[in-house]
Amino acid sequence: MSYKLSIIAKSTYLHAIVTGLNSRENVTRYLQEIRHECTVQGCFRVLIEERLEGPRLGTMDVFQIAADGSSRAHGTFEAIAYVDVNA
Repeated sequence: MSYKLSIIAKSTYLHAIVTGLNSRENVTRYLQEIRHECTVQGCFRVLIEERLEGPRLGTMDVFQIAADGSSRAHGTFEAIAYVDVNA
């Protein structure tokens, strides 16, 4: 695993901070971890703060991650906010 995921429980949401290398595999894995943690904590609002390093993912990679992730997480989340601090 070439990333680190920290999750901080706030009063109404989970704040997920991810650092490490930017790759399709890492993004897919950390999103799965976040979904699992939301289920464990019973909190389905999440702020994802991405601090990954390296080249940006290609358009097709981003599309595929979004398509696969949305089908797996259908009905799981109430709200997701995403911030890429390296954008």
